[in-house]
Amino acid sequence: MNQHKPSSAKFQEIILHFVFTPKYRHAVLVGDIPERLDELVRQVCARLGVEIVALAIQPDHVHLLIVQPRQLTVADFAQQVKWWTSLHLRREFPPLRADRALWGRDFYVRSVGGGRRAVKKYIDKQS
Repeated sequence: MNQHKPSSAKFQEIILHFVFTPKYRHAVLVGDIPERLDELVRQVCARLGVEIVALAIQPDHVHLLIVQPRQLTVADFAQQVKWWTSLHLRREFPPLRADRALWGRDFYVRSVGGGRRAVKKYIDKQS
């Protein structure tokens, strides 16, 4: 009987398509907010060692295509991005304080692998 041996290849990074939305999917990412949100997302990604391949901000959702180090969990990444951006955006844009939270609790994430170019093209068209 042949036993399956684990691959000796070690993955050093994970390529993910990540989407998150404001609470209740309200279209609040308008005016000067998208530009500031872009800066904040880039700050937190740099701090976490995450490479942004593509970023698109719509009034009611954000798309990210990222290369994430394998030591960072998807949940930790989501928590850090949402916490950091919410903290600063709610301080700088008082209308965003109307709800108890800026971001919805959920997020979408999918490993991209070989479809990296197609997902990047899709996200670039969202901008």
